[in-house]
Amino acid sequence: RSITNLVGGMPVRACELMERLAEATSGVAETGLMARGSGMGAVAHRLLQVSVLSQSEVGTLQKLEKRKEYNADALIAGDGLSTHTPPRFLLSGWACRQRVMSDGRRQIFGFLIPGDVVGAPSGPLTSAFASVVALTPVVIVDVPLSEDKQVNSAAVSIYAKLITAAEHETERLLYDHIVRLGRMNGLERMAHLLLELRRRLSRVGLANGQSFPMPLRQESLGDALGMSTVHVNRTMQQLRLKKLIYC
Repeated sequence: RSITNLVGGMPVRACELMERLAEATSGVAETGLMARGSGMGAVAHRLLQVSVLSQSEVGTLQKLEKRKEYNADALIAGDGLSTHTPPRFLLSGWACRQRVMSDGRRQIFGFLIPGDVVGAPSGPLTSAFASVVALTPVVIVDVPLSEDKQVNSAAVSIYAKLITAAEHETERLLYDHIVRLGRMNGLERMAHLLLELRRRLSRVGLANGQSFPMPLRQESLGDALGMSTVHVNRTMQQLRLKKLIYC
């Protein structure tokens, strides 16, 4: 299913926009960050689902260079880190929003995938209430403000669109998560989460039909679903036996 929008007055499909971005940043393409369904392509997908992109906004996306890499388990936002940071979004890898109790127990509120806003100051779940931690090696890109008024206007517009998408998405996912934890058994929780991840990954070009990458550890799944690692393992085995998943 294709997505059609207007870019610079011309109708452009989402995949064509990602190809333009890849061609404009060939040095990054070699690292795999601009491949279809990852990197700036994932961000482009998210933006195209929210609104039309102007030519200046496309140009700003092409020029984003301030990237920062984090190792797995690294703290990205929250827990005393400054909240006065430039607008940022996840370019590659997976992260999560979480809260850790004094005894070490952890509750994961949701997972972040490529194209998601990281540490949005106006979002419904900010770093003041939860920390953002890398679950795999990740790359984050800033949307820096510039002295060039035209470039700055495009950057602000891109960020505003990402925030709009993030606010609606995060609120809806939180409600789904509450229902999942409060009214579903272990098998239903796991199946519900897997379907949610497939839908989200499909939207940014990271799913291939019914298949999608799953780099999450059983510990992370358990902390998200309120289940022990043993329970997670048994639940996955049940889903396999029922031929509901293949991995």
